Amino acid sequence: MSLQEVLTEIYKLPLGEQKSIAESVSKHIETIETEDSLDMQLQKRMLAKGMISEIKPPRVNNEFRDFTPIKVKGEPISETIIRERR
Repeated sequence: MSLQEVLTEIYKLPLGEQKSIAESVSKHIETIETEDSLDMQLQKRMLAKGMISEIKPPRVNNEFRDFTPIKVKGEPISETIIRERR
């Protein structure tokens, strides 16, 4: 379902339910922002203590969406692992 379709369905709801959805989304966003800032604080402390050498940018959830597996000749790696463990 696209964003526009979701919004269209939300607009069809009574005002009270629309407000409830807006509050839920706001709380969700606040939670995500808090988690991100806590992670960033931890990374900054680790950087200051020399435990890490750099702070990498956060991953985007869609980062692997365009992933295309590489075709490899031969047996699947899972079967190779099973055979070698026996």
